[in-house]
This record gives sequence, C-alpha cells and structure tokens, in this order.
Amino acid sequence: MSSSHIHISVTDSRLIRARLPARLGDKRLRESTLILLSELERAIIIADEALPPGVVALRSSVELEDLDSKERERYVLVLSADEETPETALSVFSPLGTALLGYRAGDELAWRMPGGVRRLRILTVGQPVPLSC
Repeated sequence: MSSSHIHISVTDSRLIRARLPARLGDKRLRESTLILLSELERAIIIADEALPPGVVALRSSVELEDLDSKERERYVLVLSADEETPETALSVFSPLGTALLGYRAGDELAWRMPGGVRRLRILTVGQPVPLSC
C-alpha cells in the first residue's frame, strides 16, 4: 500500500512464499495474503548478507510510533505465531506485520488496518533476534 521500494532478503522471501499457498486456500486469510503477496512482488529481493542494517526483516525487533496517537510500540517480526517467540511477536501475515516488512528505520507509512488507516514511523530496527527469546 505504499509506492516506495522495500527490501527483503532471499531467505525471508522464500520462507514467506512457502506458506502462501495454504493461506490462499483459506477464504478468511485470502485478502490479507494477497496483500502480502503484492508486497513481495514489488520488493527488491537481495542476498541475506547484503540486506542493509535498519531494514525490517523476519526476527527483527522494531520500535514504531503511531503518528496520530503518538503511542510507541515494540515488536519482533516473526513468520508464524506458532514459533517459539518473544511476548512482543508480530506475525508477518498480520496487517501490521505486512506493513512493516522491508521498510527501514526512519520510514513513514500509511497502512490500512482492520480499524482504519494507521500512519506509522519506524523509529528503530534491531538485528534479528534468536527464536529462543
């Protein structure tokens, strides 16, 4: 839902794409899955080691600010809520998770969520954290 380029690592792209067919077959998940697929299609896919610091990737810790409410939130972006993850886990398949994937610290974006459009600023992006957190 944004026109700027996003960057996604080869591994993250592969992991996400592997889960898409099952999600596309579920009517409840189809719309959000198609949005994530469109984000993958517009992304610049790069080698894992070439992903610049500060880009939101799977297992990255992310601090963001809601530009309207000024509230700050922290998450760790994960592939699935089924993984062993920190309390602040956010699935890449959720609307907010999809919105953050591939953006950088400092980016601002507007994204349609179930409750309406949210305007967000990504404040910080930490390196991917181990799954055993």
